[in-house]
Amino acid sequence: TLRHDQFDNDIDLQLSDIVLRDIGSVDAAVTAEQAARQIIEPIIKKARDAAEDRAKEELEALAKKELDKQKDRAMESLSDKLFGD
Repeated sequence: TLRHDQFDNDIDLQLSDIVLRDIGSVDAAVTAEQAARQIIEPIIKKARDAAEDRAKEELEALAKKELDKQKDRAMESLSDKLFGD
């Protein structure tokens, strides 16, 4: 769930599967910080990608809605000019 004070409602985002391999494996001895980074970075990337996709969808929907309004106004104006009130 994505929350921000600019949103009217919480936004649920679907994340694709996140696969982690060889985190802190014996062969690649890592510190706790490195292991944490190896775990969190893929999650952050998936969340960022999902948020970007959702934002694009929302912007496209808003743009379509606004274009439809503009089209309707133009059609009404044209109709008025052609056929009078």
